Amino acid sequence: MSSYGTKYRSSKFRHVFGKAATKENCFDGVPITRSVQDNSFCAINPRFLAVITECAGGGAFLVLSVHHTGKVDPQQPRVSGHRGNVLDIKWNPFNDCCIASCSEDATVKVWEIPPHGVYKNITVPWKELQGHSRRVGLIEWHPTANNILFSTVLCFNTFLILVCVCRMICPRLYWKTTWTVRRGSFFLSTTPTHTCSTLLGRWDSETC
Repeated sequence: MSSYGTKYRSSKFRHVFGKAATKENCFDGVPITRSVQDNSFCAINPRFLAVITECAGGGAFLVLSVHHTGKVDPQQPRVSGHRGNVLDIKWNPFNDCCIASCSEDATVKVWEIPPHGVYKNITVPWKELQGHSRRVGLIEWHPTANNILFSTVLCFNTFLILVCVCRMICPRLYWKTTWTVRRGSFFLSTTPTHTCSTLLGRWDSETC
């Protein structure tokens, strides 16, 4: 009769724990937003780290190089073109220098970040996407098709955005969403009614 321990293969990661980075390899003094929105308030890609910050007179976020860690200058230039608080930011998976942001001012803006970083305040977006009537709380880039962006808002409208063309795809409120990775044909979303919805995310020939 075999023992209990021989029935199952032991995990190679059972006793593996993460190690905190040293202070020299951390970002210190980042004024993170105090918003109660249920988002991560940061986004990262192989080149930059973006963090939504607390500021007066509108919304803004920092863009920091992942290779320049340490104390963050309180006067660090920011991306500040929204009239309301920034609620979500996401990097374009096809372009490390392109980031989208959404805000309480009911807009979604797409920004071009200089390859060497932000050395002066950026206030003019590359694209400003309008169509919502209330604050936009969630955005997601399409994982396999360039320049396609998903956005949802508290007015129960969900939009699929192709660069600067907006199309409402469902009059419902979604808390979180994720695209199918292989083809990006569908996306799965959670709703306030504790249900999950699977929606078709393709564009018809008349829209594209």
